[in-house]
Amino acid sequence: PVEFPLLVRLPGWCRQPALTVDGARVEVGTPGTFQRLRRRWEGRTEVMLDLPMAARLEPRPNGAVSLLRGPLVYALPIGEQWRRTHHDHPHRELPHADWEVHPTSAWNWALQVSPPTLEADVRFTERPLGEMVFARETPPVTATVQGRRVPGWTAPNGSAQATPASPVSCAEPPEPLELIPYGSARLRIAEFPVAPAPEEPSPST
Repeated sequence: PVEFPLLVRLPGWCRQPALTVDGARVEVGTPGTFQRLRRRWEGRTEVMLDLPMAARLEPRPNGAVSLLRGPLVYALPIGEQWRRTHHDHPHRELPHADWEVHPTSAWNWALQVSPPTLEADVRFTERPLGEMVFARETPPVTATVQGRRVPGWTAPNGSAQATPASPVSCAEPPEPLELIPYGSARLRIAEFPVAPAPEEPSPST
């Protein structure tokens, strides 16, 4: 038997952490701090920390948002075309080559989300962990959300313009988007303008 303090971290992203010691609930402190458990430890003691992960939107410039859940930021992976450059320059032979990555799929999307309805707007799907946790092909968790194309948001000279002011006006129909953890995507977008939900059709008279 020995007495010592056990410090348990309460992540700042978790609003309602729950902590028990041998089944007895412990009053926890403020998220973003450490919970100190000082006691005499002997035999077998079970300490269980439950960290519910709720979806949330982080405000970005121009009214844009980023989607987060727990400690992860979610991003839209973009199709990639790798083009070798400077191949005629000295000392740029393979494998010491330079590459440009060009998009092969649409990236200019607005998310159809709002804080009051976020839990209904986004659906998360969890999968077993693979050998490479952040592999793009097998992400351990995905987020499905409705998005709408913003044709006026372009990338002159290969560089995306600043995020258009939200809410954006776009007539494109909503389409399902699959977002993956930020670390799983190489070419990606994780900061989106917000599109208003389509208006309900007027009831016929």
